[in-house]
Amino acid sequence: PWTVHYQITVDADWRTTRATAVAASLSGRHELTVDVSDGRWWVDGTRRRDLDGCVDIDFEASVVTNTLAVHRIDLTSDAPVPVPAAFVRAGDLEVVRLEQTYRCSDLGTDRIVLDYTSTTFDFSCELIVDPSGLVVSYPGLGRRDA
Repeated sequence: PWTVHYQITVDADWRTTRATAVAASLSGRHELTVDVSDGRWWVDGTRRRDLDGCVDIDFEASVVTNTLAVHRIDLTSDAPVPVPAAFVRAGDLEVVRLEQTYRCSDLGTDRIVLDYTSTTFDFSCELIVDPSGLVVSYPGLGRRDA
């Protein structure tokens, strides 16, 4: 069992500028502070060059953080859009680089269907989001009921 409380700050273009988190698990209590400036990432005050080029922060087991990318990518394009992210593991708040892409396969008026792929975790699925960019269905992770 674990719990994570987090807060993400984004700029006007939906790019992560700061995130804080507190997690509690069987391994104890963990805290995290992430700062981003001009594409450079600091995790708990330590410069993380391996995260350069990441735009988003993505918290494990959260469907909310997908909204950040959805607000930025060109939904009218048929090509996969790379959106590397700083991925935060739930139990201990370890941060690793996540390579992922989104491709819009259906741009409807009441829903948007995205083909999501992560080469980091060898995972792909179909995400369904509403017109506000909030996830309605993320197979294996979450589903919003009406």
